[in-house]
Amino acid sequence: MDCPRCGSSEHGKDGFAYGRQRYKCQRRHYRYTVEKRCCDASPETKQLAITMYLEGMGIRGIGCVWGKEPFVLKDVLFE
Repeated sequence: MDCPRCGSSEHGKDGFAYGRQRYKCQRRHYRYTVEKRCCDASPETKQLAITMYLEGMGIRGIGCVWGKEPFVLKDVLFE
C-alpha cells in the first residue's frame, strides 16, 4: 500500500478513520487510508445473510456462520 500521491512505500501508522487504518507518508507527510475491502460474497450469500438478520439472528451470529467479521456484515446488511 504505497502512498497514493508520491508512490513511496515509506509510511507509518497514523490512527483510525471510520474503522479503517490510516497511514502517513514519511516523505510528504500525506495522510491516507487504504481502500475499503470489498465483500466477495455471491448475491445468494448476501441475500441469505439479510434473511437471517430479518428473521432475528444477530450480526455476530451471522458472522460466525458466514465466517466474516461483524463490521464487514454491516456493510452488506445496511447498503
